[in-house]
Amino acid sequence: MKLQTTPPTGSAQGFEINETFFSTTDPSGVITAGNQVFSRTSGYELQELIGQPHNIIRHHEVPRCVFKLLWETARAGHHFIGYVKNQARNGNHYWVLAVIVPIPSGYLSVRIKPTTKLQAAVEQLYGKLLALESAQLAAGASEGAAATASATVLAAEIRKLGFPSYDAFSHHCLNEEVRSRDAEISRRQLRLFPTQLPQGSTEAGLQAFFQQASVTYERLNVLVDSLAPFAAIGESIRQRKDAVEQIAEDFRLNALNAHVAAHPLGAEGVIIGTVAQFLNGHANTLKGNVSALTTTIRDTTSAVTSIASNISVARIQMEMLLSFIAEVAGRSDAGESGRLLTMARDLRNAFATTVDSAMRSISELQGRIPQVIANNEQLRKDIIYLHVAQISGLTEAARLREAGNFQTMFASLRDQIESAKVQLEELGNIVGQLTQLTDRTPPQFKSIHESLSLMQDLGDEARAV
Repeated sequence: MKLQTTPPTGSAQGFEINETFFSTTDPSGVITAGNQVFSRTSGYELQELIGQPHNIIRHHEVPRCVFKLLWETARAGHHFIGYVKNQARNGNHYWVLAVIVPIPSGYLSVRIKPTTKLQAAVEQLYGKLLALESAQLAAGASEGAAATASATVLAAEIRKLGFPSYDAFSHHCLNEEVRSRDAEISRRQLRLFPTQLPQGSTEAGLQAFFQQASVTYERLNVLVDSLAPFAAIGESIRQRKDAVEQIAEDFRLNALNAHVAAHPLGAEGVIIGTVAQFLNGHANTLKGNVSALTTTIRDTTSAVTSIASNISVARIQMEMLLSFIAEVAGRSDAGESGRLLTMARDLRNAFATTVDSAMRSISELQGRIPQVIANNEQLRKDIIYLHVAQISGLTEAARLREAGNFQTMFASLRDQIESAKVQLEELGNIVGQLTQLTDRTPPQFKSIHESLSLMQDLGDEARAV
């Protein structure tokens, strides 16, 4: 049930682009912890927030289907990424891109400030979904039924944007938002977190934990830099796939036209009709093989996007951890220190889970690459058959009295064949780059895991003090 009772003001609640905030909840969504940025932005003291349902900050302009998807995803043990409009205590609103992951005690939500045009597009989509839900409720549907109906529309709208699923879309959004945020932070020379703990901090265990977390973050950045080409590679593969799909359809149409045009010629057109029929058969085979390639590439690019997204999630989680350690350093209350270290452990564990997910995506990608190579090789063979038929058709067309149309058709086929060869060659080169990229990442992940193990040992020692 929505607990927000203050009327919305329509005004934005400000927070800085380099500020990251988090909260944790129990399995039912009751707030168990958070940081000062969360407190300040929401307008509540932390002690007021703890013990309250997280929907204390819920804004009425977020569709029910978004929260339905959030809970279904999180309860299934996966992380959820989504744009959320929240309402502060004073009625002001603030948009965040939230990353919600399961933790042993419930759920962890880390939020960053969205800065791309994607947020405005999502806001417009939310308006459409809200209108649908309102219509459903007015017609007597339950809240659950209204959320289910709008979730169906949400999935359809995501597909219209060219994404196979909400997950693929949300991963894309996170990658774009992190890139945009990084560029703006660099331009303004801001920091995401302190480079050292405040002067006077006496917690030796916390100091060591912070230093090891900093090392882990630096190792993660090395991985981020090495994986930077992933996004460009994924886009290049999609472009090659789209081009080959179009060429296959053009082949099919040209072969069909040649077959139809040969029919009125009677005996004179028998040979060229046979050539056209041969072309048509292989064009259909090509289309089928392109369809297989499309499916493989879709899965491959989804894996590429997932890897980049998981690394982005890991980055903002580690940034949150470092910011949080700096926030709590120097607090003298022993009980508070122990609780805060537990919260830091949750952040660290969430980061470790995300890194593991990225590693699984890398393994999945490595498993898919051979299939892309095999599909690409099969298409090369299809093109050879089509080339032979095209040459035969062009030769036979030259013998006909009315050869103009046929010569144009077969010349066009020749151009398409050359274009297909170029696209397939480029696709092969891109897949080669992807192979090299994935082969060199496991040692970097191993380095991060080693650093995480040291963090866990240091965290255990600090809690024991």
